[in-house]
Amino acid sequence: LGLPLNTAASSRRARALGGAPCRSVTMAATETCEANLYTAVSNSCTMASHEDLRACSFDAWYPRLRRVSIKSRVLELPAGFVDYLLEDSDGIFIPPPSAGGSGGGSTGWSDEEDGVDSADEPTPPPVFGFDMDGLFAQVDAAIAALGGVAFPKMNWSSPRDSAWVLGGSLKCVGARDVVTLLKCSQHVAHDLHEHAAALGGGDDGAAWGRWVLVLRSWSNLHPAGEFRCFVRDGVAFAICQRDRFTHYAHLEAEREELLERLGNFVHACLGSDAEFGVGGRACAVDVYVDSGKRVHLLDLSPFAEATTDPLLFSWAELAEFAARARSDDVRNESELRLVGADAAVGVRPSATMYAGIPLELQPGMASAAEDDGVGAVSGGGEGQGADVTSAVELMRSALQLDELH
Repeated sequence: LGLPLNTAASSRRARALGGAPCRSVTMAATETCEANLYTAVSNSCTMASHEDLRACSFDAWYPRLRRVSIKSRVLELPAGFVDYLLEDSDGIFIPPPSAGGSGGGSTGWSDEEDGVDSADEPTPPPVFGFDMDGLFAQVDAAIAALGGVAFPKMNWSSPRDSAWVLGGSLKCVGARDVVTLLKCSQHVAHDLHEHAAALGGGDDGAAWGRWVLVLRSWSNLHPAGEFRCFVRDGVAFAICQRDRFTHYAHLEAEREELLERLGNFVHACLGSDAEFGVGGRACAVDVYVDSGKRVHLLDLSPFAEATTDPLLFSWAELAEFAARARSDDVRNESELRLVGADAAVGVRPSATMYAGIPLELQPGMASAAEDDGVGAVSGGGEGQGADVTSAVELMRSALQLDELH
């Protein structure tokens, strides 16, 4: 975005990773120590370690920091439900309301076609490896305790990419809404596959152990109040907007106040925490500043390129800032990066809209599906590729008509 960097003074004491202070007597020696720090931190922030993943799992940090976070309910998920989420099938089966307590929420998906009497071809009920009715009842009870509306997520990720299923919102009023979002989300599937493998659970997500469903009290958060803080040793060394595409004029006038308020909040919450403070662990902290200037903790993420979006920074910059944060002389320096008025001009990409388009209908995917033999793989016959192409053309025609109107 062409925003200026906050360059610290060139002369400072650098502290080696896990060692004693560098006793430099020349500028060259100091710069060498800082370069070593940068290299070590840069190498460590590529992939999330086992310890980082476990520490940033919601059920690990929320009990200690719940007083400064949003009211939530944590439900431990049975292994059979994880298998159900990972099941790769041509359809999404959501039990009817009568099969899951109140089962409130949207009507979900149905395999029955209009005008077809399903009584002529009875379908045996699906067999789950867990108590679906009991889980639905727990979810409905938790949502009711949170006021009747909740925001769902799992250990690390929320199903933001599947919000289109519920009309573009993650607002859930019942278990059916929650399960539908989770089942349709690639973000959740990524956690179940990749994070489980990284934690030693293999490709089978259920093998790792403690998978949880988190239901958070629904709040209408204004994007201007959301920030991501990159933290080491209780120091927020880099802060930026969560909304990377919008300029909010009032934020620039509040820059110094935000730096002080967010820095104090992070230090108070994580400065003396054994997991994130004295242990030297770096992480990304998502916070929200409400209209009364009160700061709320939203989430924690590993300080790793493979799992966390740097937003307005690059990972090279963050590695440099993290290395500086280990020097006593610059512990009070923080970089607050905001979207400038000139950077917010023009058409901007939207991850939400892109995620809302099914993969088969994204530009270029129809021909790729034909080339890869979609019909053969899915067992849909040789007409499957043509069906995909027809669907894409139909969608494009509909979009062009919408643009004309």
